[in-house]
Amino acid sequence: MFLMFLHLCVVLSCALRSSLSKNQLGVEGAKIVAEVLPDIASLTECNLRNNSLGVEGWTIIFNALRDSPTSKITTWDLSYERLGPEIAKPLAEYISVTA
Repeated sequence: MFLMFLHLCVVLSCALRSSLSKNQLGVEGAKIVAEVLPDIASLTECNLRNNSLGVEGWTIIFNALRDSPTSKITTWDLSYERLGPEIAKPLAEYISVTA
């Protein structure tokens, strides 16, 4: 039930203001975000800062968007995610097909 609620919150937040910052979504939340974001073709900015998504969560999101023909997100806020060099490859792969 909680995951269904989280899924709805992600959809509404992305559709209305594209900000899901400071929600501590974690990897499970990243999976839901990755499922929803590719379907919101009008979204160009996304603020997911301070959510403890980590490299695993961000990799899930970037891979889902990389494979989406409708993704148009050009601005990201990854602040306070404590990402290291491990995120460089998934991010570069995402950028290489969407830029």
